[in-house]
Amino acid sequence: MKAGLLVALIVGLSLVAEPVAGQAIQGRAVQENTGNPIEGAVVTAIGADGEVVTGSLTDERGMFRLQVGRAGIYLLRLERIGYRSIDSGPHEVSGTGTTLVELVASE
Repeated sequence: MKAGLLVALIVGLSLVAEPVAGQAIQGRAVQENTGNPIEGAVVTAIGADGEVVTGSLTDERGMFRLQVGRAGIYLLRLERIGYRSIDSGPHEVSGTGTTLVELVASE
């Protein structure tokens, strides 16, 4: 009886488990003409429903990482004062692993 309850509890918990931490979009934001990194840009991931899922700032190398939490199709938006805002995608994130992208913006 206790073994059956334990199995039911484990199965139930596995159904509500947290998403795999590897479900992410990672990339770099660069200037169009020079290829130089864009520091301090806001990068947001937008889900298929049009809602913002998560966001991040680029570092001094233009690098960013967005933990999207689940597989799906995402649009990326890059915004930075002095640059034209861009939308990139759609980008597909699989059930595991990290999707790599490069965002190129012009001044």
